[in-house]
Amino acid sequence: MNIIIIDNQIYKIKSNSYSMNIGFNDYIGPEKLNKEYKEFTFNCAGISIDKKLAEKYCYNNIFDFNEDVLQNLKKYIKIFLPKYACSFWNSKIQKAKFYIGVNDFGIVKGIPFCGELSILKLTQYINKIINNNIICLNDSNFSFNDYIKINLIKVKGPDKPKYKVNTKFSNFLIEKEKYMKYYNDYLKKLNNWRNKVLTINQTKLIDLVNTHKTRQEIIKFIFHYDPNNKFIDLLKTDFKLEKKPHEYVMDVKNDINNIYYWVTRWKDTTKEKIRCKKPILKDNFNNYNTPINLISGISDMIPYWFNNNNNKNMNLYLIIIKFKHIDNNYIFSHCNYNNKWLLSQRVIHNGTPACIAL
Repeated sequence: MNIIIIDNQIYKIKSNSYSMNIGFNDYIGPEKLNKEYKEFTFNCAGISIDKKLAEKYCYNNIFDFNEDVLQNLKKYIKIFLPKYACSFWNSKIQKAKFYIGVNDFGIVKGIPFCGELSILKLTQYINKIINNNIICLNDSNFSFNDYIKINLIKVKGPDKPKYKVNTKFSNFLIEKEKYMKYYNDYLKKLNNWRNKVLTINQTKLIDLVNTHKTRQEIIKFIFHYDPNNKFIDLLKTDFKLEKKPHEYVMDVKNDINNIYYWVTRWKDTTKEKIRCKKPILKDNFNNYNTPINLISGISDMIPYWFNNNNNKNMNLYLIIIKFKHIDNNYIFSHCNYNNKWLLSQRVIHNGTPACIAL
């Protein structure tokens, strides 16, 4: 047990210690009226990487997130600690404890860190948050420091995983590869479709008639509607359609006895058929966030970080903050993250421990 003095206050602090009795994924019992668990993730304050960089970190299992750990840990303490401290004290809970690094099911996940987390800095910050965000309504000079004990415990790391990369990430890569193949095929079809649209839109009527391939399609089109049409035989000869002014074409395009009627009708029908055959991207890849979710969620990556030789001095921590019972009938209020002062208490609600407003 170490004793330190901060701002003229004496603190009794359990040193960074290694507990052979607590390890990654150990079960330490359910939440109770006097026990609150918070799993540590990067979702509280976020993490400064994008999806592409997250994939890289899932590949190499490099832990380069010490600063993110510190920022998220500070936010966890600022958001949750004042509420639970007041709730425990207002409800006169005996031997109350607040854990950071344990999930809701009582499974130890820990807080990863390369190097040593500073118990001194942790205590200084907790002291600051408690004194700035909690008030005793009965005694403005109440000393909170006498009723809090901070334990920073090193827990045993996980065994070496069977595979080199996280299996969820491996499945992501397989699904991504399948989707990219489908997506590239879609782009190819879409590009071909666009070329057909451009061709039919930009090709002049005389070129459509005077080009062998499209001429044969026009003949089939006319035959479908009128097998005995005179223009069928005409188009089977060496006949060449002459260029006419746009105004002329517009005047005769509705005259069934004029070849422009059939040519323009075929073009309009073909354009509509092409338009209806536009390729559609039916499937979407919804797993792009998998790598960044793995990093942000932390627990799934801990075995790979902890057993990577490139991560020097990798440690796994558990924070336990203990609240001493206060005998006096004092009432405590806390300032929440929205700067509102609230009263709360610790109760069993629907069979589950919870903090509710007084």
